[in-house]
Amino acid sequence: MTSWSISARGIPTVQVAAPNWIAALGLGVEELGRASSIQRLACELLPNGTVIARDIATGMGFVIQQVDGFENGHEGTDELPTLAADDLVEVTSDTAGAGRGRFAPIDDAETPLSAGQVALLLARDLVPAESGAVILEDKGYLRFVSVLGPHSRKLAGVRLPLGTGVAGFAMANHRTVVLADAQE
Repeated sequence: MTSWSISARGIPTVQVAAPNWIAALGLGVEELGRASSIQRLACELLPNGTVIARDIATGMGFVIQQVDGFENGHEGTDELPTLAADDLVEVTSDTAGAGRGRFAPIDDAETPLSAGQVALLLARDLVPAESGAVILEDKGYLRFVSVLGPHSRKLAGVRLPLGTGVAGFAMANHRTVVLADAQE
């Protein structure tokens, strides 16, 4: 387990042990007593490993930092295999792992594609939304590696040139974008 610090303005910093920043954020927010007040989070991973998470409804911000040094998990050496629309991972209620928390299935995933699918399914349980996607950069393209929602079969595995659409804008400008209504 890695040690993480979670801080927010006007609240004492807490430290938690977690396998990744997502799990650390969940544990830290619970320890800070803010879990029930969070509605929708927009998260941005900075190049130095710091994560900025902001509740877009209230404006409350959290800073998540690895205490014992950032482990860069994005070395760019993993090639993403072709994803078929039927490549789905089923998450059941008992996959949280004995005593390891609700984010354990992400770490237990065998491939980056299945980790993205599991993360998206877990996020859907925490944040009510009609649709969602995990989009990764893949050799100059954006690839929809995990998709949920009414058009998921059309988008799964689709590759778009970098800079295309809202996702391309967000990746090119290192910005987090949250849409209330994607149709607009």
